[in-house]
Amino acid sequence: MEIDIEMLQNTVMSQVNSTKSILSDCSGLIKGINIPEDFSKSGTIKAAVGKISIIEELLSLLGTSVSKSIADFITAQNRNGKIIDSLSGLISINSLLFNIIDPDRLLTILKQLMETNSDQFTGRDLYGCDPYVYEKDGEYFYIKSTGNGIEIFKSKDMYNLEASEGKEIFSKDGSNIWAPELHYVDGHWYVYAAMLSGEGDDSRRMYVLESNSSDPTGDYTMVGELDTGGWAIDGTLMEQNDKLYYVWSGWPGDTNGKQNLYIAPMDSPKSISGERVCISSPTEDWETKDTDPYVNEGPQILKHNGETYIVYSANGSWGSDYCLGTIKLTGSDPLDSSSWTKSSGPVFSSANGVYGPRTCIFYKIS
Repeated sequence: MEIDIEMLQNTVMSQVNSTKSILSDCSGLIKGINIPEDFSKSGTIKAAVGKISIIEELLSLLGTSVSKSIADFITAQNRNGKIIDSLSGLISINSLLFNIIDPDRLLTILKQLMETNSDQFTGRDLYGCDPYVYEKDGEYFYIKSTGNGIEIFKSKDMYNLEASEGKEIFSKDGSNIWAPELHYVDGHWYVYAAMLSGEGDDSRRMYVLESNSSDPTGDYTMVGELDTGGWAIDGTLMEQNDKLYYVWSGWPGDTNGKQNLYIAPMDSPKSISGERVCISSPTEDWETKDTDPYVNEGPQILKHNGETYIVYSANGSWGSDYCLGTIKLTGSDPLDSSSWTKSSGPVFSSANGVYGPRTCIFYKIS
């Protein structure tokens, strides 16, 4: 079996902050372990193991001392209810592995693991940072981040995406791309994604790319940064009463302390034309289960029976209290914060042994 090194690398970037926070809860385990500020420099690797038998084999290959550290970590986290029973492919302990064994050795071991369990690793790897699906004319377009790049896959069968052809439509070293979305507006395709505009995460902004043709998997031109008024992630489009709006998660100031949901008018799919308005802030008890920073993020538009909702994620993605809430457009003006009414509690949250439901998307099945 041919091992795709690039597939193994840079696929867990969205887990970096959550992993740091989880590890910080295990002070006894991580004493003396230095957690790098930027895992992209060392290259985080996706430990793609989904079955207990494969996990056991990985632990065996890693050796007794490393396995004991991992076992202690898992035990501690299960007490806190923060790790799903299947361990979700050991994603939560990637950074732990990188701090207690040599990354090159870990890569060698993971390659060996995949070769000896090749039946578990067939098909195309579709893992990505906050992947998104857009449906048009019976075709499904799946878009994802590869770390410093963006790929789009096209398929007529939503349930067979791994067999589809994918294409990289953008790449830039050091961009650290989060949550790309694909939208079709007025005969053109647009991609929106959060990228670093400078050094450090506080430089993260929303960017837009425009297609050069009618083919969403064709070439794109970088239009540039959207004027969101500061740090921004998870941007999406909302069309309401023939007007276009941009909705995203951002900081109220220049430093990380809270993430609100904002909306602003657009005069085109490439340009924000007015001041941002905060339409949701993490203030309710069910949104503030985690410690600072408090979070509202991942907004997605849902229209049903003439009603408009924004479904969003609350609390920290690093904890079991991560959940989905809604705000409903109950007034006539989306740019008036009083026009939005928040749900009295989460609409989707941890239950029945499954913890921290992630950011969602909605699409039509033709």
